[in-house]
Amino acid sequence: MTRYVLWLVLLLAGVSASAAAQAQDGLDEPTTVDDVIVRGRALETAVEQFVGSLAAPARMRGLARWNTAICVDAVNFRPDVRTEIVRRTTEVATALDVALQNDGCAPNIVIMGAADGAVLADAVVDRFRSKFFRFGSTQSNRGAAALTAFRLSDAPVRWWHVSLPVNVITGAPAIRLPGEPAVALPCYSRSVSLKDINLAGFGGSRTGRSCNAVTDQIVGLWMIVDAQATDGFSLEQLADYIAFIAMAQVDPEADLASFDTILNLFENPQGYSGITEWDEAYLISLYQGHSERLDPAEQTARMIDLFRGSGP
Repeated sequence: MTRYVLWLVLLLAGVSASAAAQAQDGLDEPTTVDDVIVRGRALETAVEQFVGSLAAPARMRGLARWNTAICVDAVNFRPDVRTEIVRRTTEVATALDVALQNDGCAPNIVIMGAADGAVLADAVVDRFRSKFFRFGSTQSNRGAAALTAFRLSDAPVRWWHVSLPVNVITGAPAIRLPGEPAVALPCYSRSVSLKDINLAGFGGSRTGRSCNAVTDQIVGLWMIVDAQATDGFSLEQLADYIAFIAMAQVDPEADLASFDTILNLFENPQGYSGITEWDEAYLISLYQGHSERLDPAEQTARMIDLFRGSGP
């Protein structure tokens, strides 16, 4: 890992600048996962398993990121809890060069506290199924089975990302949305449908942008935090857990027990105080580099390069 990346990871984890500088002396030591030294192919396998388990893109789409400014709101929390959740989420976003909207903005990241998460999940899905949860097209979300799991989950925190394929130059949706006119891509005079885009392979070049390159962009996140199920966890732990999920499409059913990640918080409360090095490496790899369509294999390669010191 490069000196800059290690320094950034340590600072975001709450380590002082002097301690972060001292930690750079160990850069030549191998990366470790659960006290097992991983080198060469072992590192590649570990990262591939981590990405494959964690990532949860919309169906038939690449991994999505925030490419437009975010507006974070937390509702139904005590004022101090709300403030810390919003502060930490925007802090992590800023570290990833994600822009922030001005005060008074309409939130596109909404974190809701609930006395009973299941009851609130049922209510919001019933009311906003077509307006948010299954917005636009079947490729904006993880599908009907995942939505049922969202409703029936007994997890302390549940979430739902909505994303869209957009043109990397204009930021306009690259698919036709219900009730909207057909999409006209910059390099083509004719309008195209979602089927045209898939068949034409408008995934974009990985060596540079083309005027018809398409990337996947998160456009909304709703999260429900069950107050009873999260009782006993520190605010710092919970805020970091929320902040990570706010920045990346995470599989709620992922088995990550063998990895050092804040996503294991509710299985191992004593083991995690905040975002870890692996979490930081995942987010840095996701948000740096070319902006065209990103699949799990490329995300894996970026993380491996980052750990080896040849990444961004």
